[in-house]
Amino acid sequence: MPDTLSRILLTALILLVYFFLLRPIRGEINQTIFPLVEQSIQESDSQISYSQSGTVSNRIEWGDISNPKELYLKIPFGLNFLIGIIGLILVKAENRYYWILAAIQLGGGIVAFASFYFGTVSSANFLIITDLIMRYLMPLCSLGIVPLAFIQKRQ
Repeated sequence: MPDTLSRILLTALILLVYFFLLRPIRGEINQTIFPLVEQSIQESDSQISYSQSGTVSNRIEWGDISNPKELYLKIPFGLNFLIGIIGLILVKAENRYYWILAAIQLGGGIVAFASFYFGTVSSANFLIITDLIMRYLMPLCSLGIVPLAFIQKRQ
């Protein structure tokens, strides 16, 4: 019972930290990055349109006018991180899995923003890499670490 209570309290603490500290910080980072990215896109010759679609995500369109491609550039440590960390708490994962989850978010964010930058200044094909990382790889890895930790705990 004390172990269950401590996990519940830790989960509540994580939720409070996420909603009252991490989410506002992500919004401030987005407010800082938005003008820089917008200026970078305007200086490039590419056919990219950029708009802020929320406090922590930005919508990017590129390609043909008749068939535009779009992606949402999000600040890391979002909802998938929150679900992943709560899942790790619930399965009583080892400490290394928390560090792996943080590294996934940080590393994925750095690679996604770097490929986004190269997509705006050189080739729009880099935007496909950004989309792949933001839409598929970071959520898959962030949520997939929970079953991995659970399986490792069972063995």
